[in-house]
Amino acid sequence: MDAQEIKQDIWFKFMANIGINQIPALLDADYGFIQKNSYAKKLMENAMLEVIDIANAKGVHLTESDINKWHTILNSLAPKEKTLMRLDMEMLSYKIIELGSKYNIDVTVNKVLYNLIKAKEDLFSAN
Repeated sequence: MDAQEIKQDIWFKFMANIGINQIPALLDADYGFIQKNSYAKKLMENAMLEVIDIANAKGVHLTESDINKWHTILNSLAPKEKTLMRLDMEMLSYKIIELGSKYNIDVTVNKVLYNLIKAKEDLFSAN
């Protein structure tokens, strides 16, 4: 595996994490919900498309076929399981916002998700 393949693999994992960590955590949903619910799945895909745009701006070749590859992985996950990386989602969302700004790429979906994460944190800390 050469350096470019490693970079591509890292960006694929970053894209997948953006998709699978934010939405289930915000919805308090398991993988099965994401596998079946078209609204949640579309939101996940849109967040991932923004990562693809940033990856391409950085010279890493990701495409919508990588989202299809991710769907194969997602569909193999146990439906009743939940993501274990909820603590990382704020950091991941913020990083996408920073990179979007740096490369002048619209990351509206990830901005909305980030704000929802922050609002949910405030809600729970207020109780």
